[in-house]
Amino acid sequence: IAHLNSEYAQSFEGLKETQTEVMNMVDDLLDQDGIPSHRVILGGFSQGGAVAMHVGYQCKKKLAGVIGLSAFLPSMSEQLVSNVNKETPLLMCHGTDDEVVDVSAGKK
Repeated sequence: IAHLNSEYAQSFEGLKETQTEVMNMVDDLLDQDGIPSHRVILGGFSQGGAVAMHVGYQCKKKLAGVIGLSAFLPSMSEQLVSNVNKETPLLMCHGTDDEVVDVSAGKK
């Protein structure tokens, strides 16, 4: 996500590449370390939280949960939610003094 302006018009340049990188890390956990997907939680802060929510709810493997701190769900993500993680728990917290992601973006 290149930027988030005051109108919350999101630029998704690189989001697809980041999604691939995060899914590769998840696959490494599953394959190399033997951790079952239902024990994996994706999380992040600010734009990293947006990535965690975007990737977590599109993941084709069941996850334990998703955490977004001072984050937002990218608007394009809403149409791409995987049935596998549609009901995966989300912990989302947001402060009121974040200078990058305003709390109103997290409420949308």
